[in-house]
Amino acid sequence: MSTRPLLLLAGLTACGRPDTTPTWAYDPIWLEPAVQGEVHGFQTWELYGPKWIDNSDDRAYACAVVVELFGAPVACDADPGCTVAWELAESEIVSTDCDEATTADPLFGSLLRVGIGGLIAGEQVPYPGQTSTGWADYGNGWEVHGYAYPEALDLGALIDTTDWDGVQPFQLVPSQSFELGGEATSTPGTGA
Repeated sequence: MSTRPLLLLAGLTACGRPDTTPTWAYDPIWLEPAVQGEVHGFQTWELYGPKWIDNSDDRAYACAVVVELFGAPVACDADPGCTVAWELAESEIVSTDCDEATTADPLFGSLLRVGIGGLIAGEQVPYPGQTSTGWADYGNGWEVHGYAYPEALDLGALIDTTDWDGVQPFQLVPSQSFELGGEATSTPGTGA
């Protein structure tokens, strides 16, 4: 029996698999109202291999780190349009399928404040006219995180407001990704 067909099959299979060494991080955030204006939520750091930034191929998925967030209200001085913000008093990794060396990256605990407010427009906006700006402070001051909107819109509900109302959970979808150990960059498919 010849091993040549088996080697050819193994070679073809390996060629189709992208490198999944954690290189790029993308961090959607989900927030829900808590007592006395506080907020509770989860930041999911999705990690991808080096080629993901070129074409956002989900086969380049490496692993994820889920951080639970708790925050108290603070003034939102990010922009005149920013209406609500929270200082994150606690954050803790609650789930991961990454190895221990990857989860040791300080990036996963770097979110200090998060805010919502200021309508955002553009071709890539998830819900035109109903999407606000999401704000984040990773330790270098406020910056645009991406798009913020009521989670109910993803579930097909009709919502009258795009503002944080203290009732609706919100999705914050990033418009940039982070190179692990590097700088933030525009995320494929966001137009940002």
